Amino acid sequence: MVWFLPAFLLFISYLMGSLIKKLLRDSEQKIPETVLIGTFLMLLLWEFLVLPAIKLIASFAVVSRIYSGLLLAMFILSFIFCYKEMRKQWKTASIHVSGLTLALILLFLMQAGRFLMLMPDVSDDFTAETVNTTLQSDLIYENHPGMGDTFAYGITFRGKLVSLPLFYAYLKELFSGGELFPCHAAVLVYRIIPIWGLLLSYMVYGLWADVFFGNTDTSRDRVALFFIGLGFINIFGAYSEDSILYYQMHRGFRGETIVFAVLIPYTIYLCWQVYGNKKYASIIYLIMTGITTIILTDYQKGLMPFVIVFFICSMIAAGYWLRRCLHCRN
Repeated sequence: MVWFLPAFLLFISYLMGSLIKKLLRDSEQKIPETVLIGTFLMLLLWEFLVLPAIKLIASFAVVSRIYSGLLLAMFILSFIFCYKEMRKQWKTASIHVSGLTLALILLFLMQAGRFLMLMPDVSDDFTAETVNTTLQSDLIYENHPGMGDTFAYGITFRGKLVSLPLFYAYLKELFSGGELFPCHAAVLVYRIIPIWGLLLSYMVYGLWADVFFGNTDTSRDRVALFFIGLGFINIFGAYSEDSILYYQMHRGFRGETIVFAVLIPYTIYLCWQVYGNKKYASIIYLIMTGITTIILTDYQKGLMPFVIVFFICSMIAAGYWLRRCLHCRN
């Protein structure tokens, strides 16, 4: 059952993203962006439940049940209020099957195969141990993931903000099928989650491809070539341990990987939407993206790069605005 996890996460994220776009009256219904926004909302909702639970030393199982109930409620609300928009969205969406499309699918399967066959880089990582410790103790950040003993002084506030390992623990509990369909933490974290992160990365660059090439019949081959190039870069570019490509292919379960492979490129796209297309609903998405960086990893590795990228994009936009003003005055 755990092998259906990426599809489950994308489906739930799409429904939640459709709901928030409906509330914001965002008429630009792009499926990749809907999934991304829903993913951020899903993580934000988890964070807002986990933080009070840590303070109250609440049971992790209770938090998981409340979260599942909220997801179910949003699932129902999304179908009630967004069914027409979703039906129209999927009716207009089309898949062009060609030789390039088949090559793209093959390249994606090769990347997913690397996650399933090669050993991940787990140096200085306690994600799987945190998942097992949380489920075994039924407590949140109270026991050391390596030793199992209770923390003498407790975890720092910065550490409590990073709830991604706890989200993995929730997924393991959700997809545990007993002895018939076991869900091992190492398989979920090191094999399945990187596929989910890779899919999110492709969705972000799908938005970029829409900006570069447009969404027309004549641009489909160029979009396919763009993704094929991205696949080759991922496969053959992971030679340096300090590069994002290495993290994408060998440490795809880490929060900083998702930040640099998904959130930072999406931040650049949102800045283009705000400054270039005057789409002010994207300001809300920018705020959600910035908060999500804290949930995924330490703010020095997540929030600060987000702020730097946003500042650079804002300076570039300000430069173009100043240039237009000077041109109009002349």
